Amino acid sequence: MLDKVKKAIDKSKSIVEKEDNLKIFNDIICRENILITHDTSGLIPASTLLNLFLTLKPSSNVTLIPLEVFYSVQAPYYSKPTIIFLTDVKSTPRTSDTLRLLSITHIVFSPKIPPNIPLHRRGFNIVELPESSSREETIFLEMYTSTLMFFKTLSTDSRRAKKVYSEVSTLDSILEDLLDHYKEECDEVVDLVKSSNEILILYTELLKPIAQYLYNKISLKGKGIPLKILPLELASEYSTQLPSNIVVLRTSMEEDTFRAFRVRAGLELKSRRLIDISVKTDPLTVPYYAFIILWSILDKLRI
Repeated sequence: MLDKVKKAIDKSKSIVEKEDNLKIFNDIICRENILITHDTSGLIPASTLLNLFLTLKPSSNVTLIPLEVFYSVQAPYYSKPTIIFLTDVKSTPRTSDTLRLLSITHIVFSPKIPPNIPLHRRGFNIVELPESSSREETIFLEMYTSTLMFFKTLSTDSRRAKKVYSEVSTLDSILEDLLDHYKEECDEVVDLVKSSNEILILYTELLKPIAQYLYNKISLKGKGIPLKILPLELASEYSTQLPSNIVVLRTSMEEDTFRAFRVRAGLELKSRRLIDISVKTDPLTVPYYAFIILWSILDKLRI
C-alpha cells in the first residue's frame, strides 16, 4: 500500500511540472466566479478543492455541483469557468461536446482515455492522468494533482497557505507513520466487512465524501452486506436503534459531536463494536489522510 501511494504522489508531481496544465488551471482560478463539477466518485477531489478555495482564496465565488446537474441545469443557461473531475472515461465524450459547443472555459481531470473512445480533443483542455491500477488511485491522483496546481498558481503569502502547502507537498514523508498509526482500525474494518455482519457508518461533514465512497463501494462489491450510513450529528441528536457494529469517520475537531453521540447511545454502546477512526490534522488536509486510510481498507478488502 505504501508503494502505491508513493507512486501516485510521484505521478501527480510529474503532471504538475507541465507548464501547459498550470497555465490553463491558472486561467480559471484567477476568475471571480468558478464552477467545480464532478461525477459520483469525483466528489472527493472536487470537495477538497472547494475547501481550499473557500479558505485560502475566499475572494472567489465557487459553486460545487454534480456533473448531471451541470449538463442539464448549469451549462445550457449560464456558463462559468469550470473545473471538472471525471473518474470514469466513458463520461469524457459528452463532457467534451458540452464544453466545446457551449464555449465554456474549462479544465478537466480525467483518467487516461483509451483510443476506442471517440473524443473531440481540439479545444478540450484535459489533464489526462497516467494509467491507474484502481479507481482509488484515480481519485487520489485527481485530488493531489489539483491541490498541487492550486498552490502553484495561488498568489498569497498567508501563513496558513504556506503551512497547508508544506504539509501536502511532503505527504510522502509521513505515509509510513500514517498507515502504521491507523493499521489497527483499518484491520478491524476489514475483518468487520468480511464477517458480513450489519454495519452502520457514521460520519462528520468533512468526511462525508469519504464515508459515502466507502458505503458505495461496499454496497456494490460487498455481496449483500447489511449496511447503513448516517451523519454522526443526527445519531447524536436522535435516538436510533444501533446495529452490532458501528464505524465512525470523523476528525479530532468534532470530538464534541462524538461525545454527544456516546452520551445519547449510553449503555447500548457497551454491547456494540465501535471502530472510531478519528483523523487528527488540519481541516484542509483531512481529505488526504482520510482517503489514504480508506484506500488502505479497500486495498486489503480487494474490492
